[in-house]
Amino acid sequence: QLGNRIRTREMLSRILRLSRSELGALLNHGTPLPVSVTPYYAGLLDTDNPLQALRRTVIPVESECMHARGEDDDPLNEEKDSPVPGLVHRYPDRVLFLVTDFCSTYCRYCTRSRMVGKRSEDCLSRGNWEPALRYIEKNAQIRDVLLSGGDPLTLSNHRLEWLLSRLRRIPHVE
Repeated sequence: QLGNRIRTREMLSRILRLSRSELGALLNHGTPLPVSVTPYYAGLLDTDNPLQALRRTVIPVESECMHARGEDDDPLNEEKDSPVPGLVHRYPDRVLFLVTDFCSTYCRYCTRSRMVGKRSEDCLSRGNWEPALRYIEKNAQIRDVLLSGGDPLTLSNHRLEWLLSRLRRIPHVE
């Protein structure tokens, strides 16, 4: 599925009858989110109905390219609660660990569109995780670590097991 993702206007045009608004968004090089749809998900889309809910979830429209005054790239204000790259520490006993910036399918409503899918698909690695892991180790009040990103389940089993094992070694993390 990952290797055969649909990522271009040309590929989408082969499977969908694109609306004027969808086509305009795909031709706009400033689209806020990259386009990526797995073949399985694409098979669920209505080829003729641009208003289908599933289709609206993954296919951009022109209005997405417009930004209103005051519209924020970080609507959840996560960056202000980021003591180290890739970690959001908003609540005393809980952190959000952004372990990847990659998803197999990019959702149009993603609140992390400022970062997801814009860099190399393998940019967040063990070396990049170390500052976050050290931060978690040094803060004994942290008991809960939520893995997110992107989609952490797109990591290989080996990398995910390494990360979970490393977190399990931290005594205060439940």
